Amino acid sequence: MKWEESAFEVLKTRFGKRIFSVKDALAVLSEKKKYSRGTVYRLLHDLNEEGFLERVGRGFYRIREVLELKEKVTVSDKLTLEFIPGLLTNVADLLENKGIEFMITRATVLFRFYHYLPRRLIHLIYVIKGAGENTVTILRESGLRALLNPNRGEISLALENFPERDIFVIREFSELRGNINGIACYECALVDLYFESTRERIPIVLTFFFAS
Repeated sequence: MKWEESAFEVLKTRFGKRIFSVKDALAVLSEKKKYSRGTVYRLLHDLNEEGFLERVGRGFYRIREVLELKEKVTVSDKLTLEFIPGLLTNVADLLENKGIEFMITRATVLFRFYHYLPRRLIHLIYVIKGAGENTVTILRESGLRALLNPNRGEISLALENFPERDIFVIREFSELRGNINGIACYECALVDLYFESTRERIPIVLTFFFAS
């Protein structure tokens, strides 16, 4: 376990869902880990940037609630609502078992907030630079349609040729900021959705949706 993760567990155990100050964090981490003031400030900054903490005011933080990938709610014996599409849980398990460092982001992460359920999705998955081709091969061998760093035209062509299937867009990055157990934090997912849409890299086609 990285030292940051170990320190985060200390904060999580001590404060739970309560808001805490830099002074509070310094007190517990200096006692448990013998960290200096500078180390604690750096830790809080990094944990906030990575989505583990939420800054709620100047010098005040709280543990960010994390959506588990397989979280779902059973409404009745006939209806179960999934906060992350079931197909993605299989993909995540597949990539994790193959040792691929990945981050699911964009609209897929925001699935639980939809007022309309999509007939299909364009999933965006970031992987560490150099792992893109291997990721695409793994997904295609599992019968999924995956594209590596496609442009808008290539995505549109895939949508036309595979009208009933989800599309997986794989992009490579040297660092997966905001990654929490394979899922982007909400802020990062919103930024990625905005960037990919406004830069016309991934189209949003409203005819994909139907009322729930």
